[in-house]
Amino acid sequence: MKIADVKQIVLTELTPFAEEHGLKIKKSKFGVGSKRGQNPKFDIFFLHNTWVVEVELLPWVNIYFKDIHNICEACGFDLNYTVGINLLLLEEIHKQGWNRNMTYKLFEAHIPLRDWEEWIDNFRETMNRLCPLALEYIKRYSTIEAVDKLYNQPPFDEYDPNCGCVLDRCFIGLIAAKLANNPEYKHIKMVYSSIMRSGTYMEDRIAFFRVVKYLDNMPVQKTD
Repeated sequence: MKIADVKQIVLTELTPFAEEHGLKIKKSKFGVGSKRGQNPKFDIFFLHNTWVVEVELLPWVNIYFKDIHNICEACGFDLNYTVGINLLLLEEIHKQGWNRNMTYKLFEAHIPLRDWEEWIDNFRETMNRLCPLALEYIKRYSTIEAVDKLYNQPPFDEYDPNCGCVLDRCFIGLIAAKLANNPEYKHIKMVYSSIMRSGTYMEDRIAFFRVVKYLDNMPVQKTD
């Protein structure tokens, strides 16, 4: 299949969903997402692997918080999401809960697609299941406080299916704890600092401790 054909199929099938929920079609990401100016912004999109007659589509939902990304950028760390997960893995977690044996599915669980009617029907049926899950996910993690609660629970050094790696969790979790006025912020900072000292690339370590300094110099966030 040509990638242009895949894009056309995906966007055609997602257009009614986008129109129903006031979402923007995002051609470059093979998906839909929030309109310009929203914070947090989000995308429901597809990573893809192309074979001779078949394409593997990995359905993702990502949420992005401007405040968190701006702090990372100011401190020299490149972050392209705040919270995100493969929707097929999310569906399985809903059914049976999370365990570490499912980790490999984050970047492997996919929807096969060929340019035949029965494969397109299967794609449509699968997305009819997954899109409501994506909307629930977006609603659940639409606040800094929710991100703080998600990442800042022990054990801090274990893989989290909503986060690409422990390194990202350190950055996002620490910033979210600060912005959410988490009373355990000092302890969280100590734990993540220890993780970062123990086995990361020097440039990431430097960026993280820039974040620590940046946050330490921030005024306490006001609460309602």
